[in-house]
Amino acid sequence: VFKDELPKSWKDLKDIRGYMITSSSKIASQVLTSCDANKNIYFTEKQAKSALAFAQLSQLVKVLNGDWIPDWNNNREDKYSIVRECTVKDVLIVARFNYSFRHLAFPTKELAEFSLLHHKDLWEQYYEL
Repeated sequence: VFKDELPKSWKDLKDIRGYMITSSSKIASQVLTSCDANKNIYFTEKQAKSALAFAQLSQLVKVLNGDWIPDWNNNREDKYSIVRECTVKDVLIVARFNYSFRHLAFPTKELAEFSLLHHKDLWEQYYEL
């Protein structure tokens, strides 16, 4: 493929084949033309399911955290998140972060462990396991 033929922006795409989350939160296979109304197309079904799980987890994390919002500019503030560790076997673990941003974070290890225990299916879907 020549560089001149590669898309310079998303709008350069002609047809988009992939998966979208419908207004009823279902995953549907689609072939659409690129336009502003079709930006919610994912390359794989797993990616679409991951995005749906992220939306659900973000709502759950907000309720669990109450008014707490992580301060990513404060490296003295511990923040905990659930991460996918791929060293030997794909596993989900609770990890502490001070410098590395995570979209979904908790103020305590206990809250993160609670979420992993009770929302494990969503975390697995989010991390495409």
